[in-house]
Amino acid sequence: MEIASVPRPRYRKWTTSAVAIAFIVVALTGPVMSTWSVSAQEATPTPAACDMEPRPITFIADLLAVPKPDVTPTPVAGIPDGVEVTDPQVRVDAQRVVESLIICVNQGDLLRSFSLFDDEYLRRIIDPEGAMEAEVAIELAKSIATPVAVAPEDMTTLDAILLVRQQSDGAVTVVFRTKGGPDRDPDETQVDLFVLRQENDRWLIVDGLTDLDPQSVPTPTA
Repeated sequence: MEIASVPRPRYRKWTTSAVAIAFIVVALTGPVMSTWSVSAQEATPTPAACDMEPRPITFIADLLAVPKPDVTPTPVAGIPDGVEVTDPQVRVDAQRVVESLIICVNQGDLLRSFSLFDDEYLRRIIDPEGAMEAEVAIELAKSIATPVAVAPEDMTTLDAILLVRQQSDGAVTVVFRTKGGPDRDPDETQVDLFVLRQENDRWLIVDGLTDLDPQSVPTPTA
């Protein structure tokens, strides 16, 4: 994604935040492979798909135009405390968010992929310093409007869901392991984390961490 009219420093800053976050999991063209517990297998999930309503071309400018909240949430710094989720539907819903993001990004459908993110979190990762101008925001959104599929050699597979934990405030943390991806060997793995919150009957990504130490992930307890 190169746009001659966009100032390079700001453009590069955006690509290393919003797009990098979206590429935490870079996509599949075939079935998602994952490890699940027996309780989750008892649920009958709807297959994940990149079929959510896409963000409009104006979405970045719209987000930046909204007044910032008085209190900015403290970014997650590790795996939040909580209890292992035993509800099979919640576990399936958490996995579906991860899988849907993978599928969307693999198809290059980034406007749809960003629909999986909460507005405030998306604004924080796109423009953390609050310095982006409206015209730059419009140009950046236009640059990702046309889907460009990920090259086969850059695909990532979802190798396992390692932890699904519910916090005291109702948010759900999902820790997952991926394999392969851009600039990685096909068998190289990485552990990432999303914090999800249910908003209007949808689970949205409200925070995240990348490249966790696998040893930091606790073994789920029954």
